[in-house]
Amino acid sequence: MPSLTPWDQRAIAKSAALTSTLLVLAVLVTAVTDEGGVAWGERVSRTAPLSPVCAALAVALSLSGRDRRGEGRALEALGRSPFACGAGAAAGALAVGLVVAVLLLVDARLSVSAFFPTVHATGPYTFDGGVFTNVRTGWRVMADGSIALPPAGQPAPTMASQASAGAVLSAYARPCAALLTALASAGFVATVVVARPGHRGRAVLLLLATAGCSVFFLQAAAAGRVPVLVVPVPSTLLLLGAAWAIVRDAWQPTRATSTRPRAR
Repeated sequence: MPSLTPWDQRAIAKSAALTSTLLVLAVLVTAVTDEGGVAWGERVSRTAPLSPVCAALAVALSLSGRDRRGEGRALEALGRSPFACGAGAAAGALAVGLVVAVLLLVDARLSVSAFFPTVHATGPYTFDGGVFTNVRTGWRVMADGSIALPPAGQPAPTMASQASAGAVLSAYARPCAALLTALASAGFVATVVVARPGHRGRAVLLLLATAGCSVFFLQAAAAGRVPVLVVPVPSTLLLLGAAWAIVRDAWQPTRATSTRPRAR
């Protein structure tokens, strides 16, 4: 890995800004489509599981722009490895993912119930004058089928209160969610960086498989079927595979030496 250059610094800043922008857009979309009366901390909590996806997408966009301009081929011709050329974009996106992971770990205002969705039993309903009212949450179903907010003075139900009515999460749920965010962010961005031009479709399938397995283990842990410590396993395997690809490419000759003409 060569020393940090101004080109690398610009790549780090661009990737970090792009990842942050994608996360902000995800939070805004969540705010537009939620039920209303939800605190912004909870909206951020609902978007936190998408941090690795936003990081990987930001790296892919950054690298695609670099490839269109031919900067990657020029740097590889000067002796840089493919991973070293994309390490700046990966570092910027990973930094944002690690910040989200740290916030999940230390900030109690961010709920981790979005990582562990549970199906909970709702409270009993009362019927009065054509209106169904949930005694526990205060939500009302009007005669025309619309859903009304709780009356004034009664707080709207939050994800944390809803989760408390169902399965009780393990004490390791918050550290596990933070660890999953960090490992998944690192594994996703590293997989995108080490993906070769002819095998990027395989990398996409690998990311989808990892995300699917993680969602399965998260829901299984929320239902109490598996320990929460099993949740980071798919992301850990993805990161180890990407690390092996980085080490393997480091021992291979660069394009500058592999395309050197033979001496007569």
